[in-house]
Amino acid sequence: MQRPRRLGQKLTAAAQISEDKLDALKAAYAKVDAYQPVFGLESTFTGRPISRQCADRCELLDSYLGTTAPNLRILDVGCSMGYLSLYFAKKGARVTGLDSHQPNLDFCTTLANTLGTSASFVRGEFSIGFLESLKPGAFDVMFLFSVLHHVVAKFGLEATRLMMDRVLSISDEIYVELARNTEAVSFEWKNKLPANELDIFSGIEDLEITRLGEFPALGETTIRPLYRVRKTAKRINGIRHSEMSVMRSAIRDGRTRDRKYYVSDAAFTKCFIVEPDKLETYNRFACEVAAYKMLGRDRSILPLLGSSIDGNLALITLPTVSGGKLSEVLPSGDFPLRATALSILSILQRFSDSNLYWNDFRAHNLAFYGGELVAMDFETASPVEREHTLNLLLWMLWDLQTRRSNTVENNVFQHGLMTIPRPPVDETAFSGEIRDIASATLKAVSLKALLQDVGSLTLKALNQ
Repeated sequence: MQRPRRLGQKLTAAAQISEDKLDALKAAYAKVDAYQPVFGLESTFTGRPISRQCADRCELLDSYLGTTAPNLRILDVGCSMGYLSLYFAKKGARVTGLDSHQPNLDFCTTLANTLGTSASFVRGEFSIGFLESLKPGAFDVMFLFSVLHHVVAKFGLEATRLMMDRVLSISDEIYVELARNTEAVSFEWKNKLPANELDIFSGIEDLEITRLGEFPALGETTIRPLYRVRKTAKRINGIRHSEMSVMRSAIRDGRTRDRKYYVSDAAFTKCFIVEPDKLETYNRFACEVAAYKMLGRDRSILPLLGSSIDGNLALITLPTVSGGKLSEVLPSGDFPLRATALSILSILQRFSDSNLYWNDFRAHNLAFYGGELVAMDFETASPVEREHTLNLLLWMLWDLQTRRSNTVENNVFQHGLMTIPRPPVDETAFSGEIRDIASATLKAVSLKALLQDVGSLTLKALNQ
């Protein structure tokens, strides 16, 4: 039965919940240790002292994860009463809370259902066995707040280090709140902790550890530091690859959350994050591999060194491009204008001969490799033309002429549109070096007709 409300009275969060649901939540609350506030209902559940506030921690985490929270895969280890889990689930993250205490899980599940927030909570022990059940790349982020001192006490320091190494293959980055052996407490675990709390990561290569702040953990007297820990490199096929910092910022902006990019001295690896319930990412991986096989080995195509699937990661490995992307070179004008335009036509001819359309014809997907302009990134390649290639070619020629980078992107023309307009120019806007190519493109009724018109000219120039 819903409580009566006076006219004009604003509904509180608790007032919007039925009495039955609130009673069920109170019953579950009575069975847990109140380490955390009750997320979303803090002002309703006030009768017990809270030893660990959470809003301050969430605000700090939000400053690092806020732009990527939607669909971010988070594992909250030792989730307790679910405050962190539900905070980020409300922001759209896909959160799994792990706890070994069944009353905690019952409360978390009841609270999530009461608030209408989507999060899953599972019972389990944080152990090497649990970690071995998770595939590489299974989560984007892992929270371990005031958990690892219990792990050290139970399994020992060396086993904890092995677990942390495994954790950092499962998740991109982790956020850890660490107890210290200098705390004024008498718990048994205190004497088993190392002198330096960060020793649990000792021996793990290529780590970036950032101290984010410190927070009260047991009332106001015990202060614990909070760190962000992440790998700066990954071993792929036994070769050390560094994660590309430019792509890390792109991932944080939410543009490429389902991919990671790594580079070594000799190889560039694109990692697709594949999930059972999201086949679109796997389809892009499969599409790119299939396109490479259809295009075959050709000097206009960046060669495929290998492809494989490792856990939740589908890998495509390509040679490192030493000459830079066309989008990076364009502003400098340090390229032969006509030869570059003819190379672009040769690339489009290769696609046409393979009965494919690129469908992602952009300057940032063209690069100089071995003295040649080559094409790369074929996730959207298809026998069906999904973008107006002729008009994109005109924009590309105009970019070459004006030394501008990614005009198409700057004009916010969406991918996959046959309605991309032509640039507002005619053949007189182009220099003599590429005027004949621009003129033929402006007059062509289709890409195939254009390639037939200029094909002999292109092949003759490239074979000289």
